[in-house]
Amino acid sequence: FFLKSATGNRQIILGKYRVRSVGGNTFVRLYVTPEDLLTSADARDGSGTPVQLPNVLRLLQALDSDGNTTNQAINRIVIDPKDKKAIDKLTANVEVLDFSKSTAQFDALLKPMFDELVGKSMATISPQQALERYQASLPTIHSGVYEVALNITALPRNNGSLGYNGMFGRFNNSDLHSMVSMVFVVDREGKAIGNGLEWQNTFTADQLSSLLLPSRLYFSVKPTDVDFLSSDTIFENNGRVKPSYFFNAASGKIKFTQGKLSKGKIASDDFMYRELYGLTATESFDTTQIGKWQRLGLDNSTQLTGSLNLEKSRDTNLYLDSTIWKTIENISVGEKPIFPLHLKLTLRDSDRTAACGGTSGNGCAFGDMGISILANGNIISDRDNNCSVVDATTLQDTTTAMQEQRLGLVSTVLDDDNTKKALPLIAPVILVGSWARQLPSTDPWSKFYGVYMGTEVGSSVLKVRKLQIDISRVLDKIVTMQNQPDDKNSFSLTPVWSNYVKTLQSYNQNLTTTEKDALTPVLSGLVSSVKVQDCYDPQPKQ
Repeated sequence: FFLKSATGNRQIILGKYRVRSVGGNTFVRLYVTPEDLLTSADARDGSGTPVQLPNVLRLLQALDSDGNTTNQAINRIVIDPKDKKAIDKLTANVEVLDFSKSTAQFDALLKPMFDELVGKSMATISPQQALERYQASLPTIHSGVYEVALNITALPRNNGSLGYNGMFGRFNNSDLHSMVSMVFVVDREGKAIGNGLEWQNTFTADQLSSLLLPSRLYFSVKPTDVDFLSSDTIFENNGRVKPSYFFNAASGKIKFTQGKLSKGKIASDDFMYRELYGLTATESFDTTQIGKWQRLGLDNSTQLTGSLNLEKSRDTNLYLDSTIWKTIENISVGEKPIFPLHLKLTLRDSDRTAACGGTSGNGCAFGDMGISILANGNIISDRDNNCSVVDATTLQDTTTAMQEQRLGLVSTVLDDDNTKKALPLIAPVILVGSWARQLPSTDPWSKFYGVYMGTEVGSSVLKVRKLQIDISRVLDKIVTMQNQPDDKNSFSLTPVWSNYVKTLQSYNQNLTTTEKDALTPVLSGLVSSVKVQDCYDPQPKQ
């Protein structure tokens, strides 16, 4: 990775990055940070502060031509091609090792270039400021939709052992085993919104090595809920799981104890890791990147340690094009911001009885879902449909004290296939997480527990298309929502929603007729309309 003008001779070499192929069938963007480019342990000054990374960051931030904002959805570094021409004023190429110089030495090395750039200087950016700006941008890297898939069968390994996808483990000194499946959204602040289920049953050694996992788990056992306890960060900035993040389970807790995201995946064992990242049987790697989980009892004793395999199934674009993503920060005086945007979605179920329009009908009314699309690209509930400002940290309504909840994010602003220019089409991802299960049955949001839309979940089972919302006439209070097959092309089908929790519960072949009849209409349905809330009234910037 280097900086150089199109016609120049000198270059600034930032570092190198080795790209490996990744197994699996999910498209995931490759994100390379300045820290990833460091070719060795970062040099440190006398106070123990890293030197190499801050010098890279200070250089890039000083060359930025579009300004700095705290809104990470529209914040990026853009280097003007004209500014790159000044690189040729350097007396020699800047090599990777040059970034290990002290701040003063590095500034002196780059002085001939910055002398040519009016209004730009590294002297105005301290190493600490550069690091703080960089750290603030990192949580967005892991944003997207993640799945811990259902364990379909044991997978034989070359050494004769068995491996398992998803989350699977054996209780200590017992034949009792546990399987967990979950889906969760990591929003643009790195906060997790999710749902999970756990199945338990006993297995003999022969049953484990056969194809009996489905029949003895989700086909025959009633699952219990696994709750995401808080909207907290589930990954460290470097992609490692946080052992301090707990999931609430029946008579205990669950946590990820080990594993590191690499290109959107965590492998469950040595064999899978080597398959995913193209390593030979003899190449060494950091084994703490392999996923593990634990189940704890009510007394916090460890009940089991199992294998963890998860995968990012829906990616996000870190930058939302500012020509479309209009907030108070990037508009002119007198112009109205679009975001925060307050919408009401009307959901219908899949009941096809005569009372709901029969086989040609759109189902019965399921409920209205008020949502707010925030300026930072996250989506939260608007449970009292009043468009009020919420506290940025707690999400509590500052007017009514209603506790709003995280629902998801806008994954991207869509581009025109031909011109590659941004369109007034945004792609939302919504998941109603565990918090809705805690609500009283009289709360209209309680029925939405497990509902998701705007993303495909499950490799072959739960199919919900991605969504697009047309905001071209939003200031006239007109929006439309449609399905779309990917993040590029528009598609004109009525959008649908599905329920992750209820769909997995429906696999149980021991359900009574009454239980099946209650589940069937609420497994999925249509989003029959989307409207701008009456209270949405953005004011011109003063």
